[in-house]
Amino acid sequence: MSRDILIHYDEAGGKIVVSTVEHSLTAPLLAKALPLETSIDTFKAKSPDEAERSFGAGIFALLDLSSHTKVGIRDYSMSTAEWDGEITDELKTKSAAGDATAQFELAMEMITEGLRLKSRKGMDEADALLRRAVAGGNADAAEYLANLWPALKARSDRDFT
Repeated sequence: MSRDILIHYDEAGGKIVVSTVEHSLTAPLLAKALPLETSIDTFKAKSPDEAERSFGAGIFALLDLSSHTKVGIRDYSMSTAEWDGEITDELKTKSAAGDATAQFELAMEMITEGLRLKSRKGMDEADALLRRAVAGGNADAAEYLANLWPALKARSDRDFT
């Protein structure tokens, strides 16, 4: 039996509730969710401490970005912007040089930004980059393009300006 982890930020109660739930119960929600994915290999490439720090910071940043009441650990909008700038510059350089992994990772960033801004242009740019990553042989990009991208792209084509 597969179980998913559900993280709920109870803003009114000032607490974070973590639960495990049978996958069959979350599958309908996941089918409609906007995926933000990181491969396990990305975390394995880091030291254990850095992987844990990175994952935790990502969760806190997502909680802050998707809630009215901020968690208050730090200003994640500033740290995220600074980090994004550094990473994005490096990915753009590698992507322009034909690195299919960088193209896929940059496409993921562009998709996140396109979803946040509801930008059809941003999603179209991500689409082109995702397809270049697939053409370059990136297996993660091929899987994303085949399984997750069609629904996101259809939504952006339909609902975004």
